[in-house]
Amino acid sequence: MPINSTTIKSKSFRLFTLLFLLLAAFGVLVADSLTKQRDASGTITLELCKKGAGGQWEVVDRVKSPVNFTASIAEITSGKEITSNFNWRGASEKGRIAQGRMLGAGKVKFDVLRGVLELELPMEATLDGKKIPLNVKLTTESISSPTGQISGKKAELNGKTPTGGIVGFNVIKARDLANEPIAAVGQKNPGKKEGGRTTGVVGGSAGLTEDLIVVMRGEGRVVAR
Repeated sequence: MPINSTTIKSKSFRLFTLLFLLLAAFGVLVADSLTKQRDASGTITLELCKKGAGGQWEVVDRVKSPVNFTASIAEITSGKEITSNFNWRGASEKGRIAQGRMLGAGKVKFDVLRGVLELELPMEATLDGKKIPLNVKLTTESISSPTGQISGKKAELNGKTPTGGIVGFNVIKARDLANEPIAAVGQKNPGKKEGGRTTGVVGGSAGLTEDLIVVMRGEGRVVAR
């Protein structure tokens, strides 16, 4: 049977229509998942990085721990607002106790067609009891950081369960950790205070102004209650 241009156009139209309907269904399911109270579970990894002697960024400590929390997203005049009881705790490879929690409502953007999720969250990180406020920006895209390229994982829909992987980073100063029981970044022995000056931090007292990078990775799924 000869194939003419009319047949090709008809098949292309049907294929386009099917694709459009699938994307629309995907959007409805994801929107349904995001606008209702949902349970989220997954794994969070934090890497504390500093510059080595050669100027290259090195991972000096790492925390990887499972997390479970509930979240909901509401429509706001200028966009969408996410609220959550997110509260996370884990032990690092060098014995530090790290925690994280949301301080209030955050912002979320989701591009259904591209499977791109972006989050901006007011957070409070705690390292061995020292609280550090952070404005965390996370995405499913690949982004450039001072430590190199960080790759997320696009949001996908498995049945009615959205899954994906988000990444981000924050820059903090070594002085943010200077009063810790574990004051020396990358070491487990606490620094000592002498004459109002903290010793034992990276580079001595001069190292207090040194930038440290916290690389964040999260992967998981969202399910109905």
